[in-house]
Amino acid sequence: MTLSSQSRRVRSLTALALLLALGCGGAPVPESIPAAQANRPEQVFLEARVELQEGGQVRGAITARRMEQQRRRSLIRMRDSVEVVSWDSLGRVESLTLCDSLLYRRDRQDLTAEGNVRVLAASDPKGRRLGDAALGADLGALRRKPPFKLITSRLDWVQRLHKIQTEERITFYTPFDTLRGVGFRSDRNLRNWEIDSPEGVTHRAPAPRPAAPARKAS
Repeated sequence: MTLSSQSRRVRSLTALALLLALGCGGAPVPESIPAAQANRPEQVFLEARVELQEGGQVRGAITARRMEQQRRRSLIRMRDSVEVVSWDSLGRVESLTLCDSLLYRRDRQDLTAEGNVRVLAASDPKGRRLGDAALGADLGALRRKPPFKLITSRLDWVQRLHKIQTEERITFYTPFDTLRGVGFRSDRNLRNWEIDSPEGVTHRAPAPRPAAPARKAS
């Protein structure tokens, strides 16, 4: 249906209320939604941010140039320059996920990243607090030289399992390995991981052989 100037004003107020409820920033963009296209988003926002909470504490944030909201299906689609930052319970940066688009299911708090997915994870965060002025510098360092890096085409975060997982092809870099496979599961900071059908190279030092037992003199 076509929006009149009065309905646009009402919709702007509704969009502002939605922003406050979601804890996200961005400017609402009026968009005509024909009744015949129920799958179209009900609200569209530009330069959007959604905060992810766990136990009343902010543990992550999603930012994107475009956010599409479907309230009836409890779905949010983030598009264009999508970034997901996660923090640990002390507010230290754990990981940065980059992708082309991301689907957020608000009812289950599950995430699905698609298209050129890259997960950059810190191996040993140095105690930067949420809101610290150095946080941006930490993310910049993580972008330039991540200790752990996962590349794939699709990745799911399953909230009830607190795991990321995919059945797609992956390439995984660690300080010691370059690995490839089909299928991957891990915690969100890439420290405890599993790869199906792995292959690749490693630069880990071989484990020392156990010393042979001393022979008794005859």
